[in-house]
Parts: sequence; structure tokens; C-alpha cells
Amino acid sequence: MLDINSSSLATAIACLLVVIVLTLPSVSSIISHFREKDKQNLNNYTDKDGSATEETIAAFSTKLPKSLLIISTLLLEDCFNVVLWSFILIQANSTILSRNPTKAYANGVRAAVSSSFLFALCLYGDGLIVEDKSVQEDFRSSATFWLRLSQLSLALFAAISAISFPRRPHVTHNKHPVDGMLSVSALERYAFSWVGDILALASHKTRLELQDLPKMDHYTRAKDLSEAWEEREHTKALWIEIFLTHKSPFIIQWILTVFQAFGNFAPQFVTFQILKILERRKPGDEVPFEAWIWVATLFLVTLAAAWIESWMFWISWSELAIPIRSQLSAQIFQKAMRRKDVKGAARTGKKSTSTTSDAAQESIAPGTPEDEEEDADPKGKQSTVNLIVAGMLAMSLTIPLNIYFSKRYSAAQDRLMKIRDVKMAVVTEALQGIRQIKFSALEKNWGDKIGLVRKKELDEQWSVYLNDTMLLFCWITSPIALAAVALAVYAYIHGVLLPSVAFTAIGVFVNLEVTLSVIPELTTDLIDAYISVKRIERYLGGAEISESTSDAPNVSFEKASIAWPCAEGEDEMDGNERYVLRNVDVSFPKGELSIISGKTGTGKIHVPRGPKAADRHDHLANKDNWIIPSSIAFVAQIPWIENASIKDNILFGLPFDEDRYKKVIEYCALRKDLEMLGDGENTEIGANGINLSGGQRWRVTFARALYSRAGILVLDDIFSAVDAHVGRFIYEKGLTGELGDGTVESAGFLSDLKEAGTLEHIISHEETPEQIAEDESPILIVSRKDDAKKFVEEETRERGSVKGKVYGHYLNASGGWSFWTLVLIAFLGQQFLVTGRSWWVETLDIKL
Repeated sequence: MLDINSSSLATAIACLLVVIVLTLPSVSSIISHFREKDKQNLNNYTDKDGSATEETIAAFSTKLPKSLLIISTLLLEDCFNVVLWSFILIQANSTILSRNPTKAYANGVRAAVSSSFLFALCLYGDGLIVEDKSVQEDFRSSATFWLRLSQLSLALFAAISAISFPRRPHVTHNKHPVDGMLSVSALERYAFSWVGDILALASHKTRLELQDLPKMDHYTRAKDLSEAWEEREHTKALWIEIFLTHKSPFIIQWILTVFQAFGNFAPQFVTFQILKILERRKPGDEVPFEAWIWVATLFLVTLAAAWIESWMFWISWSELAIPIRSQLSAQIFQKAMRRKDVKGAARTGKKSTSTTSDAAQESIAPGTPEDEEEDADPKGKQSTVNLIVAGMLAMSLTIPLNIYFSKRYSAAQDRLMKIRDVKMAVVTEALQGIRQIKFSALEKNWGDKIGLVRKKELDEQWSVYLNDTMLLFCWITSPIALAAVALAVYAYIHGVLLPSVAFTAIGVFVNLEVTLSVIPELTTDLIDAYISVKRIERYLGGAEISESTSDAPNVSFEKASIAWPCAEGEDEMDGNERYVLRNVDVSFPKGELSIISGKTGTGKIHVPRGPKAADRHDHLANKDNWIIPSSIAFVAQIPWIENASIKDNILFGLPFDEDRYKKVIEYCALRKDLEMLGDGENTEIGANGINLSGGQRWRVTFARALYSRAGILVLDDIFSAVDAHVGRFIYEKGLTGELGDGTVESAGFLSDLKEAGTLEHIISHEETPEQIAEDESPILIVSRKDDAKKFVEEETRERGSVKGKVYGHYLNASGGWSFWTLVLIAFLGQQFLVTGRSWWVETLDIKL
């Protein structure tokens, strides 16, 4: 066996310790297996993502990778690595014995990591041997070379086999396949091959629809993310809570960023070693074997760097940006449902998109590694210090400008977000009152008002872009100055600039230039994210509607004070400055009509507020349990209309009860309206009920309340939008009729029905068994009914590639052909200079 120096021994000990740590869970898994605690029945596999079907369970198999893993770990090579192979063998056995597919998957990943460490250890030891010229020739010609090559192959084969286990059967959620990333093997997952099926489908169909895409896993679904957020006690700042909620992907991202930082500069280091070997080689000499080792290493490090970068971006977007955006959006929406309707408060409803986008951009911030330094002569230490000082002086020239423009950018971005809130409020107000604007001929006034706000927004946007451009200038100039000064100082000190140093330095400076050019964008994104997080934190921390109700047989108030909602900190306002209904003592009788009357603006609608309803279970509703006494239906003065058909607006998601539905249509005076409409109850109402009159919109809203399961109806000025005779009909039939008070036509014991003659009347209308059989005989009825007209055009997508004229419109709208011609010339000039830099190094032979 070849001698191993102290460096190789230290590396072997470090690898051994890592493998031992990775083996401990495998030992626990083996013990659990023999204690029969590790059994799982795959016939009904279920987890948070969904459930496996019979087809996916039948297709799930780990026999082949388990067999390959155990074979590769049994073929040991020499005594030096027996201990490492023994621990890997334990991990392989735990993987094979585990009946739980997810545990077997985890054990396989640990075995693969251990095998990778062993592979790296063997490769490092072989590299030390190759560097020793005294044994180099004997090593390549001896059987030891082939044995060590076999060991490398076995270690690599074991690592690949260990990550070939599928994690679980493919699962479904709501009878729809779930994304397969968490179902496939680690090899397929980290090679991004699990998307092959959807890509193949895309190439076959040429256009994917939403139903073609798999369901998201529970780490990405908004409902699961919202529930996970609600389970935590949020006592810290919002950005800390976001980190704690997603700490695992954050940590993985940072680890990958560190590896990526080394990986970006590893090719330059390897190239430097290759060039040094070639510089030492004399004309006619054979290329040393060490050079081929470095060439193979260059291929591996380049491949590894590309994979790490791809996976880091996947973590940043898929496991951080998208979940954080979904989580914050869900929390903002839920907060909007709970917060007080504070009049005059700032509108902050458009912050989620920018904030989550900033969080996504912030999450992909790469590390900034240090460049390699060359200690080529006895003056190396002094020259290194000189180079560092010169480089820092060159880069420090732009630091004051960077600080100045960073502050200006932050202030401009804050002003831009505020003016966007104002713009959204003005546009929303105009859209809601568009009819009044048209009737009053105020189009020009409102157009000028919106245009003024838009001009302010564009001015602030220009300020943001201008300061952002100056930041880019500062950070692009810094690496250029660094490269020029560092190379000049090095050539001046050493008197020569060797190709190995020049090639490596330029490669390092190119990477450094790319890294530093990203920093301005990351800086601006960080500023944007900080501003947005603070705004969302204030919004989520705003005052909420407080519940001060208790269970009671009816709705009543005892010594209550009722006022308009106010923001936190204003509750202690002087009572003379707020309008408050004080000492309200009132009780509303159950099942009766109660009326609250008064002048406009006296707070009538704030009085009738009852308790919350319990769980409804609407899918189980029937005639016997339709009414929920504690449930509330509210009909506002401005009707709430969904962009759907009249029937869907009335049902509002409840089961269809034909008898109740027909009575609702009749008692709300909608029958004649439906007869006049071409599509009847299937008529599309349109956005905000634009296809109905004001009275029709109100009657549809009231019909929804009557059809609902609510035992308490709260109605705000219900007769203001209907004619007098229609209002009287609705009052008599709907409001105080059988649907309004929840009564039925007949109720009592069987004896009471007999005495009143009602039972005989009911029986006389029943059919005989022969008539029932005749009615139930199958009859083929051919009917044709045209689809309801669509008043809102459905969105469509073009098929095929984007047409050239579309790009032409974009070019004309963004500056025209003259502008883009100048951009093209500038781009070609920049590429020429980049190519010229490499050509200059090729012809370099400078001696000062």
C-alpha cells in the first residue's frame, strides 16, 4: 500500500468523522426495523401533499437501486478505506431494510453523501501521488492504479445508486396529480428531470392549459402556507418572522451561495494551475500526467458550479419567493377581512406584489468571494499588500457616490410607492362612480385629475430610474478600475506579466465584474423590500374588528356604545369629537320584523349586529336543517353582485333546492324580469351587475338573502331602489311571508291533520302505484338549448410563435428604430472590447 502523507491522513480523518455522523441515523433505522417500528403499508400511502392511487403504488419500486447499492458497497478495495466502506455498508443496509419509502429515501441520500466524500478523498489522495514524481511512473504502470481507479468507480456507482430511490408513490390532491418533485428520486429531483412529462406534453400539445399542470405540493399551496403562518405566535418583526417560517430553505440557499462563490472562481484557479504546468514544459516535452488531472478537474468544477447555481436559483424562487409571496398575499387578504373600516385611513391594498417580488430578488443575493492572489517570488507578501491597497483605493473612489445615490434612490422609491397608492385610490373612485361621472359630464375634470396623479407617478419613476442608473455606473466602474490598477501595479512591481497570471487575473476580474454589477440591483431590491416590509407590517398590525358578543337566544344590546371604527391610538379621543350612540339597550324579538328608523348618518346600520354562526356544512343542507338561527345575511344599500349568472348569484354556492328557489324568484318579483331576458335565469349579469337596472340588482341581492340559510336578515334601506307597488309585493310575500319568517305551510301532529281534513286532501293528490310506474318509464326527449350570451369576452391566447410585427410595435413604442440602432451599435462595441481583451492577453509578452 502506498504511503499517505499527513495532509492525506488529515483529510481521511475528516471524511471518516462526517461519514460516522451520517451513519448514526442509519443505525437508528436498522434498530427500528428489527423492533418492527418501521413498517408502513403502501396500499394507502398518504401525506400532506395528497394520497397515492392504486396505479402509482403499483408503479412504485426500489428493488433495482437497492440491489445496485448493496453490490457496490460489498466490493471493498484495500484496508485503508475499510472503515469508511463499513460505515457506508451500514447506511446501505438501513436503506434496504427500511419499509418506509421516505425514510429509505433519506437514508439513501446520506449514503450518497458519504460515498461522495469517499470519492473526493480517493481523488485527493491520487492527486497527491501524481504530484510525487518519484512514484508517478510506477503508479501509472502498477496494478495499484487500476485498483484505485476501480475504487473511485465503485464509490461513484454507490453514490448514484443511493440517490436512485423514488421518495414515494405519486400522489393526488382532489383527484388531480400533485407535482412530482417530492415523489421522484433524489437523482431526478436534483437533475430537474421530474418535469420531463409536462415538457413532453407541452411539445405534443403546443399550448398548455391550467388543467394540464399538476397541483402544487403543500409547501406551495396558499391554504397550507396560511395555516402554517397562523400556527405561529408572531412577536418579532415581520422580516424575522418570514425568516423563521422559511429558515430551512434560507439556510440551504446560503450554503449553496457559499459553494457557488468558490465554484465561480474554481475554474480560474484550475486554469492557473494548467497554465503554470504548460509554462514549465519545454518544447518537445510530453504533457505531464498532472495536467490531464487538472483538465478533468476543470470539467468537474465547471459542471458542479453550473449545477449549484441552477439549484440555488430554484431554491430562491420555488422554495422562497413563491411561498413567501403566497403567504403574504393570503395574510393581507385575511387582514382586509378583519381590519376596521377606518374612514380616511391610507389605502395600502397594493403592496403585496412589490414586497414579495422584492423578497424574491433579495433571496437570490449571491455571495461576493475574494479573488485569488499569486505569491510568485520572495516579494510576494509585499506585492500582495501593494495590490490590495491599490485595488481598494481604486474601488473606494466610487463609495461616496454610491452612498449618495443609494439614499436618493431610497427616498424616491418611498415617494413612488405612496403616489401609486394615491393613483390607485383615484382610479378606483372613478371606476366606481363612472355612471355619475358620465351623467354629470365630468369626464374632463376626472381625466385631468387622474392625469395629474399619473404625471407625479412618472416623475417619481424617472427619479428612481435615474438614481438606479447612477448606482449601476458606480458599481460597473469599480471592477474596471480595480482590474486596470491591479494589473498595472503587478506589472510594475514584477517587471513581467506572465500569460498564466494575465489569463487568470482577467478571468477573475470578469467574474468580479459580473458579481459587482449585480450588487446595485440587489441594493435597490433590498431597499424596496425594506420599505415594503415596513408598509405591510404596519398594515398587518392595524386595528381589527373586536368581537364583543356572546351567545343568546336573540339579538340584543345592553348598555352598548356604538361608533364609527377608528385606528389604534384614537380610541381615547375626546367624546365630543366623535359621534357615538351611547347606552343602547334594545332587544330584537326572534323571528319577527324589527325596524330601525332615523335620519341619514345617525348610525342605524351599526346597531343590528349579531353573533357569528357556527360551522355551516352547506354541502349537507336539506329542507329539514336549512335555516341556521345564528347565521346572518346582510343586504347592503349598494348591492353585492358577482360576475356570474342570475341563478349563480342567488344560490351563492348553496345546494339547489328547486321549491325554495322558485318561491324566492316569485316573492322577489323577478319572474317577469326573467321572462323578458333572453337567457332567463342563466343571463350573465356582468361586472358589478352592469346588465341589470338598480332595482333588479337590489332584488337579486335580496333573493340571495332569502334563499340563504341565515336565520337573521339585516337589510339596509331595502325599498329605496324599487317602485312602490313592487316594494309592497316584496314586503308582503318576501319580507313577512313564509321565507322571511322561516315558517312552513303546515305543521302539527298526524291527528291534527286528520281533524282538519288536510290529510285526506294530501292523499287525494297522490298517484297510484300504476301511475308512478308509468311516469318513471324512460322517455327520450330531444331538446336543444342555446348557451347563454357572454357579455364579458373571455381572454384568448395566440397560438404559435410571436409575430414580428408585435416586436416591431414594442420597438416603436420604446424609442423607435433610431434609438435601438444606437443601442445595437453600443452593444456590438462592448462585445468587441470584451473580445479584444482576450486577444490582448493572447499576444501578451510584456517585460518592463
